[in-house]
Amino acid sequence: MATREFTFRLQEAQWDFGPGVGVQNVMCFHQFIDATGVVVPLNDASGSWEPFIPGPVIRGNVDDIIKVTIQNRISDPNDNFVEALKTATTVHWHGVELANAFDGTPVTQTPIPSGTDFTYRFKLFRPGVFWYHPHWDSIIQNVLGAYGPIICEDTLTANLRTSNVIPHEDRTFNITLADVSFQDERGEETGSNHVPLASIPGTSPIYIRNVLELGGGSDQNFGDVLLVNGKHKAENNEVGAFNDAAGNFQQFWSQGARGNDQIITANVGESLAFYIVNSGIHRFY
Repeated sequence: MATREFTFRLQEAQWDFGPGVGVQNVMCFHQFIDATGVVVPLNDASGSWEPFIPGPVIRGNVDDIIKVTIQNRISDPNDNFVEALKTATTVHWHGVELANAFDGTPVTQTPIPSGTDFTYRFKLFRPGVFWYHPHWDSIIQNVLGAYGPIICEDTLTANLRTSNVIPHEDRTFNITLADVSFQDERGEETGSNHVPLASIPGTSPIYIRNVLELGGGSDQNFGDVLLVNGKHKAENNEVGAFNDAAGNFQQFWSQGARGNDQIITANVGESLAFYIVNSGIHRFY
């Protein structure tokens, strides 16, 4: 059993989603990183806050105690987001058993005001793949990019890797799916301000909208753009859509230095493992 401590800052940023979508204003979980890409403790002055979509991976083992301090720094001084965006937040630990006080829903927790911090504490009871996301104004903050994976393993996982039954850590990858849609004016979503992907202008401001408010009389709408680890597909489906060196590859590192910033290459007969998180609005992908 170990105590694992994390500090994430929730703050707005600009993000390059890739061809066809371009740079959009988003809501990112940040982490303190030095120039080489290594996670730096807050008491170490060398480093800078770096944004992540999806949020940084939380890794632990069964019986570990997890402490996550959320620094809420949400603001919108330049009106870059839809008017409905709230600056308060909570974080819900989806699929994790914990005390009500740390569940992060409006029913159990007073939202964290902008400019303040809150520390969540919980124990990991079972292995699995889970995820974390805001649960206050969640249908906006989630879609804007504020979500991330939780990976819990156990001694059986380690034994199977040692015995070469399942792929080792360096051949195990995290894939987080999401989708986004857009509107061409600041304010509440309407049926007339939705902008399909093919119509996104090159210069005019564009806003990420609530996927549920696309209309059609259904609670299950598809966003216009499918994101894999925060990136849209490359032009003409070219290789390197989401994990090339120039793209968003932070999902492929654990606590410590970054790694796997190249295309995933597998040899004939080699086994790979993928942890899949679906943070989209749908129950399926």
